Amino acid sequence: MDEDVNTHHDMTDKSAEENIFSIKPETLKDLLIKKHDKFLENYRKELTGIKEKKGREFVLKKIVEILPDKTDLLEYWSKNLEENLNKINDDALAQEIREKIIEYRKEKQDAEIEFSTKSGELDEIEKEINKDRVENSEEWLARKIESHEKSLNFWKNYKTEGEKKAEEKKKKEMEKKAAEDVKKKEMEKKAEEIKKKEMEKKAAEEKRVKHKKAKKEKIGNK
Repeated sequence: MDEDVNTHHDMTDKSAEENIFSIKPETLKDLLIKKHDKFLENYRKELTGIKEKKGREFVLKKIVEILPDKTDLLEYWSKNLEENLNKINDDALAQEIREKIIEYRKEKQDAEIEFSTKSGELDEIEKEINKDRVENSEEWLARKIESHEKSLNFWKNYKTEGEKKAEEKKKKEMEKKAAEDVKKKEMEKKAEEIKKKEMEKKAAEEKRVKHKKAKKEKIGNK
């Protein structure tokens, strides 16, 4: 039984090894680029999460710091109105003040509930940030990101033998085409020069014939 298992493992390992060596260099390069891209995406998300926690912590601290002052102020306003309520003889104004007192007390109650909620949220975030700090998560993630960025940059710029040959072939084809273009232009230029000379020769011949004819006609008229 054990022998069968070992044989199976040997065959599996051999198969895996054959699969690795059967991958084309270009395909392997693409796989490595995708791998490093994926790691970078995940690590950057984690690092962004840590920074967002710190940003949220800052906001919560400000809220928790301000809310007690708000509740104290609302308490002061409601008590001040209560003290002055007995001095008011106008029923309509007295009713307006009572409504304002109720409004201030409701706002104070809401502020106290918000303070309790935000304080709890702040405690949780501070625990997470302290945990990240103890585990050096931010520094560790920054190192990982730098490492994968270097690897990604290497593989993106790395040229396999196939790619090098393809580039060399393309370069030679471009050089050949450039040489052919130069040769073509030279031939076209030469053809233009020949055509020009032929036209000049033809024009000179026509002029000579015309002159000869005119001379002959002149002699005949005498």
